[in-house]
Amino acid sequence: MNERPYILIFYDNSHDPREFPDAQAIELSEDLFTIFSNRLIMGPPKWLPRSLAVDGIHEIPVLPFVDSENLPTHTLPFDKANGLSIDKSRLINFYVSDRKLTTLVNTPNHYLSRVHRSWGMTSPDFSVWLDSPHFLRVAATWYNRAVGCYFSEKGIPVIPHLRWIDSSDFDHAFAGVVKGSVVAISNNGMWRDPVLRQAFISGLHEIKRQVDPPIVIVYGRHSDLIQLVLGDDVHIIHFPSRQTQEMGVA
Repeated sequence: MNERPYILIFYDNSHDPREFPDAQAIELSEDLFTIFSNRLIMGPPKWLPRSLAVDGIHEIPVLPFVDSENLPTHTLPFDKANGLSIDKSRLINFYVSDRKLTTLVNTPNHYLSRVHRSWGMTSPDFSVWLDSPHFLRVAATWYNRAVGCYFSEKGIPVIPHLRWIDSSDFDHAFAGVVKGSVVAISNNGMWRDPVLRQAFISGLHEIKRQVDPPIVIVYGRHSDLIQLVLGDDVHIIHFPSRQTQEMGVA
């Protein structure tokens, strides 16, 4: 089957898609594309653990199992965690802009001290969109788990964060997670649009099938529908995002 080629159009509008009438124009965040393209040019990260178990056709790194006992009680974005006192009930999350994640991918060792002062962290959440090409979505999952494995090797508990946009992500979005492990998800950017919301709900069914977690941490907007889909045997820990707090929506 012949498919139309892709042309990547950055937000700076430096290219005119009319110059490529047979191509599918895909807008990409320049920050995210720079993160992954630079790493492709430079090769595997030097910080990548040498002994790394992988999972699935995309060889996604496997994060260690997270037990459901003694979990954190509150969360804080990693860009707000510098210089804080020790608090072993605090979870560091990475629900921040991709630009702030650039240095995390390049030099994760710079953030060890701030994460060590907390209970642990979620694996980083890289932005993907409906019009993102599949390779970029896979790369987002791969680096999510790889960065998480680096911190885990340093003795830091890492809760796998799962991100998907539609069913085409189901071949990688839940890979690299031990069945029965605690996981984290976020419905930020997925709840207002009815198409994205339905895709998010479909992913919840897949989480149940592929991972079957006893506890799911939900970062973002609270909804009884999430509990309904996951089932009563799954305990949900809800952490409202900064956006929902500012909007007064829990």
